[in-house]
Amino acid sequence: MEIAQFTQMVELGGNPFVGPILSLFDKDKDNKLTAQEFGEAMEHFGKLTSVEEQFRFAFNIYDTDGDGVISGAELQATLGMLMGRAYTPAQLEQVVLHTLREFDRDGDNGLNLEEFKQLLGASDVQSKLALA
Repeated sequence: MEIAQFTQMVELGGNPFVGPILSLFDKDKDNKLTAQEFGEAMEHFGKLTSVEEQFRFAFNIYDTDGDGVISGAELQATLGMLMGRAYTPAQLEQVVLHTLREFDRDGDNGLNLEEFKQLLGASDVQSKLALA
């Protein structure tokens, strides 16, 4: 099944993260999950037992280019996906700028894993990172 088909199903189901999550497991980047890739994804989910693993997994969803930093553009794209049409691009940009001012401790205009963890906060992390 193509990842785009999963994304369409997700739009109906209301969880915008399924497409990006499944893309993390598409090893050959053909926009399809083989049975092996799908099995590896399911196995990976079963191993997300510690809070640290859950933070890292969530971080990887936002860090779409895999460079170890969530850029302002990546944060805005993810927030846009989550918020849908509830906010204008200008409003989302303001949220991103405020977020970076507040949590970008090293001044690189992005969030590393530790800064991302501070953003999410340690309390009630499992409900914040729930996939359902």
